[in-house]
Amino acid sequence: MAAPIEAKVTAASLAAFLSSEALGELAVLIGAPVPAWAVQLVTGAVTGLVTLAAGWLAKHTPRGVEAAPPPVPFVQPAMNVAQAAEIVARWHAAQANRVSPPVTPKGGPDVPTQ
Repeated sequence: MAAPIEAKVTAASLAAFLSSEALGELAVLIGAPVPAWAVQLVTGAVTGLVTLAAGWLAKHTPRGVEAAPPPVPFVQPAMNVAQAAEIVARWHAAQANRVSPPVTPKGGPDVPTQ
Protein backbone atom coordinates (compact mmCIF):
# COMPACT_ATOMS: atom_id res chain seq x y z
CA MET A 1 0.00 0.00 0.00
CA ALA A 2 1.35 3.42 -0.91
CA ALA A 3 1.87 6.07 1.73
CA PRO A 4 -0.79 8.80 1.97
CA ILE A 5 -0.09 12.09 0.21
CA GLU A 6 1.13 14.68 2.67
CA ALA A 7 -1.07 17.68 3.46
CA LYS A 8 1.58 20.18 2.33
CA VAL A 9 1.88 18.53 -1.09
CA THR A 10 -1.88 18.43 -1.52
CA ALA A 11 -2.31 22.08 -0.53
CA ALA A 12 0.49 23.29 -2.79
CA SER A 13 -0.72 21.27 -5.79
CA LEU A 14 -4.30 22.44 -5.39
CA ALA A 15 -3.17 26.06 -4.98
CA ALA A 16 -1.06 25.84 -8.15
CA PHE A 17 -3.94 24.45 -10.15
CA LEU A 18 -6.54 26.92 -8.87
CA SER A 19 -4.32 29.99 -9.19
CA SER A 20 -3.27 29.14 -12.75
CA GLU A 21 -6.91 28.51 -13.73
CA ALA A 22 -8.01 31.79 -12.11
CA LEU A 23 -5.30 33.76 -13.91
CA GLY A 24 -6.20 32.09 -17.21
CA GLU A 25 -9.85 33.07 -16.77
CA LEU A 26 -8.83 36.61 -15.79
CA ALA A 27 -6.77 36.93 -18.98
CA VAL A 28 -9.79 35.83 -21.04
CA LEU A 29 -12.09 38.30 -19.23
CA ILE A 30 -9.71 41.22 -19.67
CA GLY A 31 -9.40 40.51 -23.37
CA ALA A 32 -6.94 43.35 -23.88
CA PRO A 33 -3.96 42.67 -26.11
CA VAL A 34 -1.37 41.65 -23.52
CA PRO A 35 1.99 40.36 -24.76
CA ALA A 36 2.43 36.61 -24.33
CA TRP A 37 5.67 37.06 -22.38
CA ALA A 38 3.86 39.25 -19.83
CA VAL A 39 1.07 36.70 -19.39
CA GLN A 40 3.62 33.92 -18.87
CA LEU A 41 5.66 36.02 -16.44
CA VAL A 42 2.66 37.02 -14.30
CA THR A 43 1.12 33.54 -14.39
CA GLY A 44 4.41 31.90 -13.40
CA ALA A 45 5.19 34.37 -10.63
CA VAL A 46 1.70 34.42 -9.10
CA THR A 47 1.27 30.64 -9.34
CA GLY A 48 4.69 30.09 -7.80
CA LEU A 49 4.04 32.47 -4.90
CA VAL A 50 0.57 31.07 -4.20
CA THR A 51 1.95 27.51 -4.30
CA LEU A 52 4.79 28.42 -1.93
CA ALA A 53 2.40 30.12 0.50
CA ALA A 54 -0.07 27.22 0.49
CA GLY A 55 2.66 24.65 1.11
CA TRP A 56 4.21 26.79 3.84
CA LEU A 57 0.92 27.37 5.67
CA ALA A 58 -0.45 23.80 5.46
CA LYS A 59 -0.05 21.61 8.53
CA HIS A 60 2.71 19.03 8.54
CA THR A 61 1.65 15.40 8.14
CA PRO A 62 2.94 13.48 11.17
CA ARG A 63 4.97 10.36 10.52
CA GLY A 64 5.07 7.15 12.50
CA VAL A 65 7.60 6.97 15.29
CA GLU A 66 10.12 4.21 14.81
CA ALA A 67 11.16 2.18 17.82
CA ALA A 68 14.67 2.89 19.04
CA PRO A 69 17.06 -0.05 18.83
CA PRO A 70 17.74 -1.72 22.16
CA PRO A 71 20.93 -0.75 23.96
CA VAL A 72 23.90 -3.03 23.51
CA PRO A 73 24.97 -4.72 26.75
CA PHE A 74 27.99 -3.12 28.32
CA VAL A 75 30.65 -5.48 29.60
CA GLN A 76 33.25 -3.93 31.87
CA PRO A 77 36.84 -5.07 31.42
CA ALA A 78 37.15 -5.86 35.16
CA MET A 79 34.30 -8.41 35.03
CA ASN A 80 34.97 -12.08 35.05
CA VAL A 81 33.59 -14.36 32.36
CA ALA A 82 30.63 -15.52 34.47
CA GLN A 83 29.47 -11.94 35.14
CA ALA A 84 29.77 -11.00 31.47
CA ALA A 85 27.90 -14.13 30.41
CA GLU A 86 25.08 -13.31 32.86
CA ILE A 87 24.72 -9.77 31.45
CA VAL A 88 24.66 -11.05 27.87
CA ALA A 89 22.13 -13.79 28.80
CA ARG A 90 19.80 -11.21 30.42
CA TRP A 91 20.09 -9.02 27.33
CA HIS A 92 19.20 -11.93 25.04
CA ALA A 93 16.24 -12.83 27.26
CA ALA A 94 15.00 -9.24 27.06
CA GLN A 95 15.34 -9.35 23.26
CA ALA A 96 13.26 -12.54 23.09
CA ASN A 97 10.38 -10.73 24.82
CA ARG A 98 10.61 -7.64 22.62
CA VAL A 99 8.03 -7.22 19.84
CA SER A 100 9.50 -5.75 16.67
CA PRO A 101 7.47 -3.75 14.14
CA PRO A 102 6.96 -5.46 10.77
CA VAL A 103 9.80 -4.93 8.33
CA THR A 104 9.05 -3.46 4.90
CA PRO A 105 11.21 -4.68 1.98
CA LYS A 106 13.80 -2.16 0.80
CA GLY A 107 12.00 -1.45 -2.49
CA GLY A 108 8.70 -0.78 -0.74
CA PRO A 109 5.71 -2.86 0.18
CA ASP A 110 4.76 -3.59 -3.44
CA VAL A 111 8.12 -5.06 -4.38
CA PRO A 112 8.26 -8.85 -4.03
CA THR A 113 11.04 -10.23 -1.87
CA GLN A 114 13.38 -12.86 -3.24
